[in-house]
Amino acid sequence: MAAVGGDFPLCVLPPEFRPCPQLRGILPWRSWAPLRPRPERGGAGVVRMFAPLVAGALWPLQLLNPLWKLRLAGSLVKSAPFALLGLALLQIAVELGPHDPRLKSRQRLCNQLAVIAALGFLLLVPLQGDAGLQ
Repeated sequence: MAAVGGDFPLCVLPPEFRPCPQLRGILPWRSWAPLRPRPERGGAGVVRMFAPLVAGALWPLQLLNPLWKLRLAGSLVKSAPFALLGLALLQIAVELGPHDPRLKSRQRLCNQLAVIAALGFLLLVPLQGDAGLQ
């Protein structure tokens, strides 16, 4: 294994990823270092995809309209896999980097929000029932 980055190792590369000696002075170490998988960024991106889908179903707010209630419930159910995938990617990121305090705090926040979301999905049953009866 070769240490890259001068006096203190910034990245440890396996032999197949070592740079050519001719390029060592030309290219910075980040350009030839392999990319590290970042599931926490993917998880945040997937959750960011979930928010506009739900916001599109919420707007315009029509709490007494049964069609709006059914559209909101359908949108939440159809876009729920995005939020679940983002939460799963965050859990994987915490397992890959267990000593990162930022990831740990993000995991705690997402776990608390997941409990609130689960209760919200339980409340979809009476919402759909009320909309179906009207």
